[in-house]
Amino acid sequence: MKALIIGGTSAIGEGIARCLAAMKYRVDFTYHSNTEKAKSLGEALGDDHHSVRVDLSDVSEVSKFVASLNAASAPDVLIN
Repeated sequence: MKALIIGGTSAIGEGIARCLAAMKYRVDFTYHSNTEKAKSLGEALGDDHHSVRVDLSDVSEVSKFVASLNAASAPDVLIN
């Protein structure tokens, strides 16, 4: 099963990511600016998890992110 978390480096997002990963979900998450925390969380979650930097206030970045989602398989769980 696959989960997508918008804002995975926030305290709540990180907790949810860790919980879902422990439940054997493949967790992908977005972050805005905290690259170090995203890298740390990604390492903690393991190889089958991905992070994507997205500035949700930038329409161009959001459009690219949505296009990448459309090209991939849909997540089973979306946390926003």
